[in-house]
Amino acid sequence: MDLREEHGTTLIEFTLVAVAFVLLLVGILEFGLAFRDRLT
Repeated sequence: MDLREEHGTTLIEFTLVAVAFVLLLVGILEFGLAFRDRLT
């Protein structure tokens, strides 16, 4: 595997991890807002 293929693979892996992380953060935020609305 040459350096260019490795760079592409790293980019794809980073993108997948970043998307999963953003979805997790949005889920936590939504849960927090819903919980706050329920308490008030």
